[in-house]
Amino acid sequence: MGENKTILRLKDTVNSNLYTLLINSSILFLTVNKKWYQKIASQEKKEEYREIKPYYIKRFFLWKNEPNWGINDFVREFVYHENELGFIEKHSKDFDIIIFINGYGNKPTMIVEHKGMDIKSGKEEWGAIGSNFYFTLTLGKILYSEPCG
Repeated sequence: MGENKTILRLKDTVNSNLYTLLINSSILFLTVNKKWYQKIASQEKKEEYREIKPYYIKRFFLWKNEPNWGINDFVREFVYHENELGFIEKHSKDFDIIIFINGYGNKPTMIVEHKGMDIKSGKEEWGAIGSNFYFTLTLGKILYSEPCG
């Protein structure tokens, strides 16, 4: 498999140690709007939220078999660990790094350590709505950030 276009674009921009880390890490690519990109870059926002829906369940989790369930089944399995749906060893894929892209295509990019994921309610000032539960990605150190005009 070839390298991702974003990583290829960063090859001549980031230092060699960071590039080596990128090509040897498990990476989650996420698109965010300008407001959240800037709050993450300023280290004001320490968590990223994603709705609990089939698209993200498939991106974030490993399964022995293709899941055939609803969101309530997933939450029951994850939160209460009833172990009926067939998780492989650990619940979530082990992402080392999150690459945030502000928009689509050749847009500002930020590389951030991924410190873990949970399902919980979030902070409204960081984009959560009310007491809804989200996939909550805990953000670590910012390894690289391009300005977002």
